[in-house]
Amino acid sequence: MIDYGTQRSTVEPLELELTETKVFVASNITSVNEPDTGDQPGFTGYEFGLVEYDKDEYIKLQAEKNKQVNSLMNAILGASESSTVQPEFIAAQMNRFMQISVQAASLDDDVAMEIADLYEAWKKDTRYEADKILKYGVNDEGETQLYRVIQEHTSEEQNTPDKVPALYKKIGFEGDGTPIWTQPLGATDAYQKNDVVSHKGQKWISTVDNNVWEPGVYGWEVYEQ
Repeated sequence: MIDYGTQRSTVEPLELELTETKVFVASNITSVNEPDTGDQPGFTGYEFGLVEYDKDEYIKLQAEKNKQVNSLMNAILGASESSTVQPEFIAAQMNRFMQISVQAASLDDDVAMEIADLYEAWKKDTRYEADKILKYGVNDEGETQLYRVIQEHTSEEQNTPDKVPALYKKIGFEGDGTPIWTQPLGATDAYQKNDVVSHKGQKWISTVDNNVWEPGVYGWEVYEQ
């Protein structure tokens, strides 16, 4: 495995790219639009983490992840058939299984936001690895807020995700604060006229109220600042 760290490209990378012998995995893909400052040239494109695997190495890694998930699921299902196990204990295990599953899935941020409540809640005095996704608090819409761990650390009570941007990145927003579009569940969380979102590297503004359509399909126009 070779971890290339943070990379930039003017072409949006694939999350998973295969060659004859290699597998390249791109993560935390975000659009970047930096103006020319005079001293430094501007940049418009994408920033992302990039890891290279040998194909056999990657297959073995995925097989091991699947084995762990299957073993956990079998253990939970086996326990649920026993009358001596309390229902709340089974429910707790199922909840933990879902948390492990969503972490292993390495979902795009916009997809992760749609199932935010399935992620593990932030806790103090806990060791967190970089790229782990946690839920903490709610956003302005009253929905569960997700954060991605930027660097490995042990959490402290006073340094909650909403207070330390050096340790946690708020998921669902671009660097300039523009919310990333997510598929509304219905009228209760639909977008309203003049709402501005980011989607697939482009900013869009809603032209209608109660907008549940994807930008580029209906009810949106490219947002020109």
